[in-house]
Amino acid sequence: LALSGCPGSELLLRENFAGYCRAVLEEMAETLVNENLPPLLVGAPIANPVPQGKPLHNSAVLLKEGRVIVIARKVLLPADGMQDDYRYFEPGVACGVVQYNGWRLGVAIGEDLWHDRAFWKDRRQFDTDPVEEFRSGGADALLNLTAIPFYSGGLELHKRLIGWTASKYRVPTITVNQVGGMDSVIYPGGSMLVNANGALC
Repeated sequence: LALSGCPGSELLLRENFAGYCRAVLEEMAETLVNENLPPLLVGAPIANPVPQGKPLHNSAVLLKEGRVIVIARKVLLPADGMQDDYRYFEPGVACGVVQYNGWRLGVAIGEDLWHDRAFWKDRRQFDTDPVEEFRSGGADALLNLTAIPFYSGGLELHKRLIGWTASKYRVPTITVNQVGGMDSVIYPGGSMLVNANGALC
């Protein structure tokens, strides 16, 4: 949700908030073309295209050649107070894929990359692992757009998880984490790239 800020909270319930976000995304896409800039992958709330369920998806959107292309809709939606996605969003069904410069890139949002069965030996919040289901289809690399709040030991845990995922699937893995503050929540950044062996690059 880099476009709207995370957590979006009550803003997400405002009438036509998704419409305003869409207008900004279209303006950004046009700017990229006019200024001859490369494509941009950005997190944003996007309107649910079907009349059932909640009206929004937490989405990864590609801005390319003047177009706004929804690549992924977040599958696993926590409801733990700080990250209350379940209250605002309809879940997606799978991780996304984007083709870029000959690469097939898997795109997972937030917790969609956090539920490997072997990594969490004791307890997981969700039963499914969207990356496991997606990766069986093949990808040259994985991208994770996330907003993990600061907590003691969190960056080290995130680094271990990203390394585990990369080495398990034998693909480079990139995670981009939000930086800064939103109300009382601090986001520490810690974006990173690990190679297919799980080593930090």
